[in-house]
Amino acid sequence: MAKKQDNELRGGNYFRMPDREEDKNAETYWDRIKPTLITAEEYFNTVEPQEEWYRRHEEKALSEFYGVPITVELVKDGA
Repeated sequence: MAKKQDNELRGGNYFRMPDREEDKNAETYWDRIKPTLITAEEYFNTVEPQEEWYRRHEEKALSEFYGVPITVELVKDGA
């Protein structure tokens, strides 16, 4: 019979936090990295706003694609 897995964190959006340590004694990769994860909601509430994260990633991707520094300005609807 297959081992039952803890699927508590699966299917969500998570960020790995480099300041948190892995469980080196865990049986599976998932169990090893689980202590290093936080939910996207928690990340955006405590580390940086979602808009800032999005802007930073867009600037990096566009700058690499075009080979020049790109600045992204996020404009909210109605602005």
